[in-house]
Amino acid sequence: MLRSVLYIGLMGVDSVELNISPEERLDLLYELLVKRDPNAIALFAEYSQPNQFLTFLQSAPFHQRNIIEKNDEYIVIIRGLDYPASVNIFVIGLDDNYNFFCHRLPERRRLDSPKFSASVVRNLMGFDLHYWEVSGGDYAPRLSVRVQGDIVFRFIDVFENEVEFFLTFLIYQLSIRYPAILSVYYGNSKMKSYLRDFSKKIFYLSPSIVNSVLRVTLGKYYILAQDYFDKLYEKTRSSIKTLQQRESRLRLVLGNHHINMIGVPLRSLPRNIISMFHVQTLGILNRIFIVLRPHHITILHDEHKSVDMFIPMSFVFIDTLDTSGLQVRREDLGFWPRSSRTYLKSLLNNLNVDDYGGLYL
Repeated sequence: MLRSVLYIGLMGVDSVELNISPEERLDLLYELLVKRDPNAIALFAEYSQPNQFLTFLQSAPFHQRNIIEKNDEYIVIIRGLDYPASVNIFVIGLDDNYNFFCHRLPERRRLDSPKFSASVVRNLMGFDLHYWEVSGGDYAPRLSVRVQGDIVFRFIDVFENEVEFFLTFLIYQLSIRYPAILSVYYGNSKMKSYLRDFSKKIFYLSPSIVNSVLRVTLGKYYILAQDYFDKLYEKTRSSIKTLQQRESRLRLVLGNHHINMIGVPLRSLPRNIISMFHVQTLGILNRIFIVLRPHHITILHDEHKSVDMFIPMSFVFIDTLDTSGLQVRREDLGFWPRSSRTYLKSLLNNLNVDDYGGLYL
């Protein structure tokens, strides 16, 4: 009965609303895909945007050699596992409006594991948590948070207060002369822990106090700083003043997303400060921001509407999910002259499952 209702309602001229939740709709799509049921095509088309549907068709969803898996959050279609030169992975889930999306991952030569838990899929896509899963205490260096659509905030470092920010910035100053010190600092959890503990107890950043903290935090590496500590201290104070002067309200545009936040664009700073971050590529430099004050940012999108997210004092890289260059984007639809809803309905009304078994776009 369900099959016939789907076929008549979704593949006919007049569509119907399924009386099930979005999560149940995802479960239903998985069941239809596993059965190679043509209603899977109809269901996806009915509850997705045209570019997402076209990307979904790239997976050749009914190909007999495809592997189809599901976890608590996603459906995963693996195509080309028998061809070592190129393995293609498609991730299907629900977007912010509870419609289907199909995300095509970059092509890879092999799979490290055939198992696709939700955490594994997130790692492949390039993020750790969704923004609604993050609370104040979760923010940590190297945490990647998916905010909206394919926008990801990658936190290079996170600070609880101004003291921790100052002490860390001093280590960044030290890295100009000794670049490897940053690898040591981020590779040693005790250093970050020492700085954070001291920052909660210090209320006055005199040179003598800062020197003592640096001695304990860096341990044997303190010898790198001891001979020119006074110069490091003054350069750090001067650099932070520069940051405060460059702070402003920012209105950023990334794809179809508009991001409103308060911070300092790294590219706006003098070269001597930029050099502390050891960022070489212009693309990354354009997307790194220093957030001096905790606040709520707003991200606007014409489809996903608005998202409000707390952002701590941090160094943050605004990035996108890891995506194949073959992913069909909204701006690409002009190159697909038959990608309109009218064409999709015509395609569905004349659907032949065998055609999809060998469809490789």
